[in-house]
Amino acid sequence: MPGLAEVICRKIHEEIAAGTYGPGDKIPSERELEQNFRVSRATINRALTQLHARGLVERRRGSGTFVVEAPPKLAEPSMTRKLVKYIASGAKVRGDVYVSSGHEGMCNELNKHGKDLVTRFYYSEQDYLAELQSLTDPAFAAALIWHSASRKGDRLLRRLLKKGIRFVLLDSYSAEFDCDYVVTDNVNGSQQMVRYLVSQGHRNIVYVTKRTAGLSSLESRQVGFVQEMIANGLPLTHESVCTFDDRDEGDLERVVDSILARNPRPTAIFVANDLHAFDVYYILKKRGLRVPQDISLAGFDDIDRSKHFEVPLTTIAQNFYEMGRAAAAIAEKLQHETERELFYQLSLKPSLVVRESVAALEAK
Repeated sequence: MPGLAEVICRKIHEEIAAGTYGPGDKIPSERELEQNFRVSRATINRALTQLHARGLVERRRGSGTFVVEAPPKLAEPSMTRKLVKYIASGAKVRGDVYVSSGHEGMCNELNKHGKDLVTRFYYSEQDYLAELQSLTDPAFAAALIWHSASRKGDRLLRRLLKKGIRFVLLDSYSAEFDCDYVVTDNVNGSQQMVRYLVSQGHRNIVYVTKRTAGLSSLESRQVGFVQEMIANGLPLTHESVCTFDDRDEGDLERVVDSILARNPRPTAIFVANDLHAFDVYYILKKRGLRVPQDISLAGFDDIDRSKHFEVPLTTIAQNFYEMGRAAAAIAEKLQHETERELFYQLSLKPSLVVRESVAALEAK
């Protein structure tokens, strides 16, 4: 059921739509509304804040609240809408578990509530921003968004949030604002991998990641790596974490060559995601090195290709099905909530998947 503030907000909205209050008209004061509806001043303030967020009124300090525009007849409440939009990174299609497993979780959850999922992929920041702007379409009850590290995107998301647009972020979140999200406990995932490598006799371990650029998932994985290296008393220097620019095709190769040139050479390379771990594997192979006989290799994500790779990859598995299902469940809840102070923020525990790309040093 809608809260009192939402009921009052809709009542005033109806009066504006009916012409009771025209463009530029001043609506009753907070004190008058408080007496008319017999509710607290705080409830009236929340109702007026919602009207302002929807672009219907302008609140002038010391003067009152004035109608900005006369909208058409109120649309049905969002809970009657049947479509939920999923904005996904097209780059993730290469590792189809991001799409297939997560998409399956979303659809199964939404179908229980009579909702359908509309999926759109973005391949650039321009695509991403365009899809975010489309969320003002009243046809959508809510949105599920595979978060991209984009400052413009974060600014737009913050504006959408203030307008009352309901969305849930997946995979990562922004440090710029609070919102609903479902992510993996990436710190824990990296810690699990370092502990496993240590159990296999590795002490000289290097972590390879693309530049995080504010992407919380990658930042957290790096934090987990550093924390667990310290916890195990392992050598940690400025060379323990190697970053590369994924927009420069040759940068990763240069980073790997610099790692191989060290003396002593690291015995294990832990890569921030499986797709880049595959790239590292091929660079090593081109240099005449065997995985895991000459050097061990580990990844993060457990995409479908990992278990079928030339050397099946030891990695950290994210539960993409549950990430999608949980995000869809939150989106459904949001359609029935009008007043809240807290956000739904879930962190799912990942799991270690041991395959053939890591060797035990004592077995050499």
